[in-house]
Amino acid sequence: MGSHIPGLVVELVLQELEKLALTQQPSIFWRRYVDDTFFIVKRNMLQHFHEHLNSIFPEIKCTREDEKEQQIPFLDVLVKQKPKGEIKMKVYWKATNTTKILSFYKNNPVVNERSCVRTFFKRVHVHCSIPEEKASEARYLHNQFMRNGYLKAFISRCLCVRPQRTQNETPLRI
Repeated sequence: MGSHIPGLVVELVLQELEKLALTQQPSIFWRRYVDDTFFIVKRNMLQHFHEHLNSIFPEIKCTREDEKEQQIPFLDVLVKQKPKGEIKMKVYWKATNTTKILSFYKNNPVVNERSCVRTFFKRVHVHCSIPEEKASEARYLHNQFMRNGYLKAFISRCLCVRPQRTQNETPLRI
């Protein structure tokens, strides 16, 4: 939004906007993160719904990005519509992506490097709904980490699934 208004006020206004918009014009699907919104409406209702959103609070103008080639990015997800109407997703990399990841050669705490590996690979598992694309994205990430100095063994250790403690389990004390 580019505003200096505190986040809480912005959140309250956007919640009110959503409430008013969706009670008068229900959409098929609606998700919002801060001021980025992804919604699905029938194609013939899109222009009307956009005008409706902009009429609720005239001071707030909502912009819109239409799908191109049956796909549209939302945050770090690329949402694709398949021929039979089903929705598939994959990780979205912006055109400005430099493929630079936290360098393993720099003097970074190992916990940050480990977190970097886990976070990027978690995106793949959460956002990719097509197995082939999940495998392709994992290979891409593996190559990017290797280019940034990460050792193969380090990447593998970061991705090992560790058993998690249950809530009732107490940690060992020495």
